[in-house]
Amino acid sequence: MTKFISFLFHKLTEDEPSKVIEVSKSLFGRCLYSIKKASIPVMCLADLVKLSYTNSYKRAISITFDDGWDSDYKIAFPVLKEYGFKATFFITTDWINKKGYVQEKWLKEMSQSGMEIGSHTLSHRYLTRLSEDKVYKEFYDSRCKLEDILGKEVTAVSIPGGEYNGKIIKLAYKAGYKIIATSKPGINLAGSTLVNRIPIHSRTSLTDLKKIISFSPFFIFQLKSFYLARALIKKTFGIDDYLTLRNWIIK
Repeated sequence: MTKFISFLFHKLTEDEPSKVIEVSKSLFGRCLYSIKKASIPVMCLADLVKLSYTNSYKRAISITFDDGWDSDYKIAFPVLKEYGFKATFFITTDWINKKGYVQEKWLKEMSQSGMEIGSHTLSHRYLTRLSEDKVYKEFYDSRCKLEDILGKEVTAVSIPGGEYNGKIIKLAYKAGYKIIATSKPGINLAGSTLVNRIPIHSRTSLTDLKKIISFSPFFIFQLKSFYLARALIKKTFGIDDYLTLRNWIIK
């Protein structure tokens, strides 16, 4: 069965990144070049789910973006087309058409060009803080809005901040999603509907990217260990104190 790794990007920049969630256009381009050189197929998540029945490839890669920054269209989209790659873009629908974020007409163009558009909920609130009714609304209303814009079914959602539990996963499926993307590092099997993704940020080096592209088991184990350590800190101190500590450390 095909194994795949999913990259998680947020915002791309023309210049050197100034925030932790940012990645330079230059590094993004070198990442795609390294994938192309390794002859690993790149697919959107919906296509990787379909591979569960075909086993066409030994390895594959998915490229995803969260939030819906305008760099999705202005930077990522042209570079992806240059390499002939498809990607999945998860959009926070309350931010559509706002300054610094994607516009409806861009989403239509990207979708028509073969990019997958998914939901990143309505408002990007941490779902573990909300009632079940509000979580369902975040999932369902954002999916309906995207489907109205695109004129096609939306089947994938990513979890804001990677904060989820069993109830949230069930509510996502109930709201009509078939694929749920997390920010937990790991290797996936094609056909998986709960997808591990590896976050890429301003401190990720080209060497790190090449290790991920090579499916390095030791490096991915390291990433998992860091993720579990952060999860323990969040659980111990709470998400607010964790974010305060993280922002202090990365200054």
